[in-house]
Amino acid sequence: MLGMAIISTLPAVADQWEVVKLRGTVQALNAGIWNDLKRGDMVQDDQSVRTLSDGRADLQRDQEVISLGADTQVRIHDRTGVRYTTVTQDSGSIEVDAQVENVQHFEVDTQFLAAVVKGTHFTVTAESTGASVSVARGSVAVEATQSHQSTTLAVGQTASVRADSAIQLSGTGTLPQVLGQDGLPVAALDAPNLRASFSVGDSTLLASADPALRSGATPGSADGGGVGNSPASGAGNAGASWAGIGSSGGGAPAMAAADGKVTGLSVTLVKPAAGPFDFSNWTSGEFGLLMGGLGIAFGAVFGGIGFVFKRFFG
Repeated sequence: MLGMAIISTLPAVADQWEVVKLRGTVQALNAGIWNDLKRGDMVQDDQSVRTLSDGRADLQRDQEVISLGADTQVRIHDRTGVRYTTVTQDSGSIEVDAQVENVQHFEVDTQFLAAVVKGTHFTVTAESTGASVSVARGSVAVEATQSHQSTTLAVGQTASVRADSAIQLSGTGTLPQVLGQDGLPVAALDAPNLRASFSVGDSTLLASADPALRSGATPGSADGGGVGNSPASGAGNAGASWAGIGSSGGGAPAMAAADGKVTGLSVTLVKPAAGPFDFSNWTSGEFGLLMGGLGIAFGAVFGGIGFVFKRFFG
């Protein structure tokens, strides 16, 4: 009878997470009351845990660790009879080190996205305006909650979802495709009037989805070698990927490979508009016309003055 009791409690024990590290104020919700936790306490299944502004905590089960940053609130649920953990993250930032297994067994859900893994090290940040996932080891499957767009991140890559529900990508290496709910790649741009630009030396790089705005550029691709930072990705070395050039109409960002090729965009270099006294881009012919015009104007003025003097004082 005693052996049966011990066996029956094993799944419950396996579902518990132990507080192995703690700093500042860390609390668990019991019967509607927040109680302070201390190192060595066990967090029960589906129990809400939060850190205050001075709080940090590491929760561990076997070799898996969930690290809570400041001002973070989560609830951890483990399915009965199967090894599958779901962390519902209401706010803040968590860092997850999940065991490597052959099947997806660990999931983090936020208001804006869900991240599912077989085993990896990744960070999820949840705010009132959006959420993001960054990968430090392994790979993470990410799905936007509202649009159901999905992608799979590799090491050094980040997926962000904001109120417009589109997944935006940034990071190193070849950025993955974003798939729609139908499993097909999402068009890089869906706003026909998009104009994204940034400075390149004394010119401006203009990216446009509108054919009327294309000026001698090859539709659908552009060579980004040597170009500086894109407005969103922060990639700055020569030949770097461009990522996160998003649509003003809420569409998905442009996809880019590490060789600097951008799909869904047509790009051209255009001169910046010159001011009224900016002669730096004038040709010698243009200067000649200017001087000739000034000569005629001065001649007319002085000729008129001479006529007046001769008429009244001559």
